[in-house]
Amino acid sequence: MPSNNWTAKHKIFGSVLIRGFCFVGVLLILSLSASDCFKLSLTEQQKMRKRLEKRFKHYMTAKMEFDTEAVYEMHSKRYRKRVSRFEFPKKGMPDKTKVDLTIMSYNIDDIEFSKHFTEAIIHYKMDLKMKTALLPMPKPISFTNKAKERWIYVDEDWFREPERVKVNVSGNPFYTDQH
Repeated sequence: MPSNNWTAKHKIFGSVLIRGFCFVGVLLILSLSASDCFKLSLTEQQKMRKRLEKRFKHYMTAKMEFDTEAVYEMHSKRYRKRVSRFEFPKKGMPDKTKVDLTIMSYNIDDIEFSKHFTEAIIHYKMDLKMKTALLPMPKPISFTNKAKERWIYVDEDWFREPERVKVNVSGNPFYTDQH
């Protein structure tokens, strides 16, 4: 008798174990296929890129025209919660009384997108002209500066995210690719 009871327990345990493995396997397959569901088509990617380029152009035009209100509105809500409209001209725009920095032109070199197109890093060059009251200069200095800026896609549009809000220790430049 004891041997039949022992065999029945092993059959039940084996059945539970097999069901458990099957359940884990299904979850693994679903999680792998779900990550592919979020991939955008090439046409959607091109639209996202064009929209970002358009927003960046508007942003740079506002910077060139010293339109602090428009520049401020192009920043993410997260940034605007940390920096008020009153503080922004001091943090986000140069003080023209000390340094007269004028963007003459700019050119986008490259745009890196996160896997799901929720973040982007724009690499660009600016031709600048600078005059300062801090140093005696007979005429403005002209120079080219390379820069990069982080943008995030939120509420159906792109917004500048100038500071990393959370620490990224992986070395991956995008936070949305961490998961």
